[in-house]
Amino acid sequence: MTEKTQKIEVRDNRGNKRYFIDDLFYDRYARLTAPHGLPVYNALCRRANKKQKSWPGVEAMSEELGISRKSVFAGLEILEYLRIIRKDRIGKKVTNRYTLLAQSSWRKDWEVMLLEVTSQEKSEVTLRYFTGFSQKLHKFLTGTSIGRKHREGNTEKDAEASSAPSSESQKTTGKGCCVYKCTDAVAPDRIAQGAYCHKHSPMTAEQFVAWARKSDQRHIRIIGEWAAAVADSLIQKTRGQWMHYIKRNVRTAQRLAEADYDDEQLAVAYQSAHALREEMARHGKNFNPSLETLEKQLTK
Repeated sequence: MTEKTQKIEVRDNRGNKRYFIDDLFYDRYARLTAPHGLPVYNALCRRANKKQKSWPGVEAMSEELGISRKSVFAGLEILEYLRIIRKDRIGKKVTNRYTLLAQSSWRKDWEVMLLEVTSQEKSEVTLRYFTGFSQKLHKFLTGTSIGRKHREGNTEKDAEASSAPSSESQKTTGKGCCVYKCTDAVAPDRIAQGAYCHKHSPMTAEQFVAWARKSDQRHIRIIGEWAAAVADSLIQKTRGQWMHYIKRNVRTAQRLAEADYDDEQLAVAYQSAHALREEMARHGKNFNPSLETLEKQLTK
């Protein structure tokens, strides 16, 4: 006995009772802006007109999405930081109007962003509400195929740039010559090395460790040995990123240097932390590559 085919109705894609979001946002940026970016971006896209202008209020989005005002602010903040939207304050009542920007405007300079959000210097858009972006960005660069391909591509570009001769105009001006197109001046003795400014000069983990081990300051040597122990978890590529890595860990390193830990105790702690990193990697957990992890190992 044959069963009767059950008729089902699928949704109708005709008419204008729908809105769209870019595939690229869902594929790449949703994870970076989670958990606030995707719902807020959906709310803005749903209310956008033909010119891609959208102006829902924070209260309206909060009620519509079932999230707090702070969560809405966090979503708007990270979307603006990534240049996915632009915020303009207009009218006598100073209301916010949001423009949904083209994909070509979206930020893709992952390493530069990581440097911005992990440095003590403030970026153009201070992330007051959206927290944990540096961890998400780090995980994206180290744990996704997109991030790995980007890093491999940058490595090839850096190698090409470092071997390419500089133009006469670069040698003359010494400003704006950095291959990262920053505004920092390029020192004359560095122009021949590929027109990198000091903070964007390539520096591998091995080079950083070798430099740190030669330091007369014990806390710098501690940071260097720690970087050697957790090198697989670090993504620093330039001198500027390594300098900010030092700034981020310097207080902890100074505490350890001033304590009574000898080099043998530190070496055991390095090995324990390295084993912890491998165990966490097997279980798919994120490892914190900051020096605080070492301090916890020593104070157990």
